[in-house]
Amino acid sequence: MVNSFSRRTISTKIKLSPQFARNQLLPVRSTTLSNELNGILNTFKPPIRYALAYGSGVFPQKTYTYLQDQPTPMLDFIFAVSHPNHWHSMNLHHNPTPRVHRKFLELG
Repeated sequence: MVNSFSRRTISTKIKLSPQFARNQLLPVRSTTLSNELNGILNTFKPPIRYALAYGSGVFPQKTYTYLQDQPTPMLDFIFAVSHPNHWHSMNLHHNPTPRVHRKFLELG
């Protein structure tokens, strides 16, 4: 059954300035950090088209030294891949360690 909404085409176009979000792409100024981030990315066998790193491990925070519950800076990634299901399948094959989310992937 196809609902009527799936047949509609959204024709609204948002016109953004050519300068939109230019201040969001920040260069990694530390060669050491750049090498560390690239090293982490290179541990993944499946191809990654684009990666975004964030967290206190990328952007040092003045108040971070006062946090007692986190002994090391946090480093998070967002990966953009061409074929997500295939990427996850390959990644689980190359990294077969137990993961909480793995059981959910196997159910589907």
